[in-house]
Amino acid sequence: MTTILSRSARVALLMFCLISLGAVPAQAHAADPDPSCLLIASTPRGYEVFEGDKDIEIRSGERVILAWIGIDADTGTDRDGASIPTVGLRVFTASGSGTYEYTFSNGEDEATCSASLMMAGEVAAAAVDPDGGAVSVSSIPLLTGGSAALNASVPVAYIKVLNTSTEAAAINGFTLKQNGTAGTGAIIGFATSDDKGGSRSIIGGEEGVDLFEDGETFVPLKAVIEAGKFRIYTLKAQMSGRASGDVGKSLMLDVAAIDTGAAVRGNFPIRGTTWTLSF
Repeated sequence: MTTILSRSARVALLMFCLISLGAVPAQAHAADPDPSCLLIASTPRGYEVFEGDKDIEIRSGERVILAWIGIDADTGTDRDGASIPTVGLRVFTASGSGTYEYTFSNGEDEATCSASLMMAGEVAAAAVDPDGGAVSVSSIPLLTGGSAALNASVPVAYIKVLNTSTEAAAINGFTLKQNGTAGTGAIIGFATSDDKGGSRSIIGGEEGVDLFEDGETFVPLKAVIEAGKFRIYTLKAQMSGRASGDVGKSLMLDVAAIDTGAAVRGNFPIRGTTWTLSF
């Protein structure tokens, strides 16, 4: 990383870039060029400006600035599909590895760029043997369930994954099975996150999309667990706003399997939490 500028100067530079480059789309819009995106990542050790994808080393507790610029773009979204301005930034305190992805669109054309923030000392996913390691999978019995309203997002399982080996283990996702009385159409999406704020994923979220086949669905999650470490994953289900016919019926999503090349020890299925659909 470049280390010429002080932290205050870097923040000023970021703001200058955002203001200056933010004007580019308006000036060039008439030509309708393809959109592109630019990311600026700043830590106490320096800053990087890049297009496309980049791995950035961060350290626990330090302040991180991540700015994005959608050039020749009309709209922008983050990795969760939430709308973002085409020019913006976020400032946060580093607490875990994670990937921040931004997509910018101009009509039917779009461009995506991402910053993979990696805690110092952690193993990069590309360096991990996909079939290496051994993991123990178990439930964390902290959820009590209850009533789930239409359009609500509710946690359905807390899963602890412990790497019991001496090498890193790659996790690809979880298979869930609906064993309750509600139809699978009552669920339109899933989100997964870990206790360190690092690995996150989201699928679905649109009405009318059936994520299940024969009562099962796969929730992807790209994660790496270092040797001897563990992660606790929270799995949430997004309720449909059109499932009034299932009101009074139950959701009971069990974890049927974990997708990993590592050796697995655990008693499957792992019982999930029961929710009753309500208004």
